[in-house]
Amino acid sequence: MATTQRKNLASLLELMYPIFPYLAIAIPAQMAVEGLQSIYYMVARWSLIGEAAARGEDDLVVWYLIDISLGHLAVWFFELIAAVYVTRAQSMFLKNLRTGVMKALLQQ
Repeated sequence: MATTQRKNLASLLELMYPIFPYLAIAIPAQMAVEGLQSIYYMVARWSLIGEAAARGEDDLVVWYLIDISLGHLAVWFFELIAAVYVTRAQSMFLKNLRTGVMKALLQQ
């Protein structure tokens, strides 16, 4: 039983090795997305704008709006990077899986 499991693990790792570089980029990018979303997707950011507007501090309102806009752009940028590399890893994994299945079928 242990030799079968080792063989299965070796087969899985053989399929996974080509996608590790893409995952090494996608995972930190997704972590950056989550971190930035926890900052810029909060209602408190918008309440700062309302409070500054109520006090009549128009310059501060503009800076808060710029801050939120740039934060959303950063989230979008890292989401795009993560999506591209995850899609690439998925397509490469599926291609390797299909190729492996076809090779196994042809060897029978």
